[in-house]
Amino acid sequence: MKSNESRKVKLHHDAVVALAGRCGVSFSYMRQVLGKRKPSPSLAKKIETESRGLIKKEILLPDYPWFLNGE
Repeated sequence: MKSNESRKVKLHHDAVVALAGRCGVSFSYMRQVLGKRKPSPSLAKKIETESRGLIKKEILLPDYPWFLNGE
């Protein structure tokens, strides 16, 4: 991902609330992660799983070497 590309993910408020609950984090933290804050690799994987692949871990952490972990 180019540095000038946005990695911001837009979801309806209720969808963010539900996703945060399924991932075990607060609404405000999830909103930050879907904005500009980088999550941990484990949270990025959890978000991808809980969003049923709608939000890819590679979008949330584009510089993380996912391919080295068999991802």
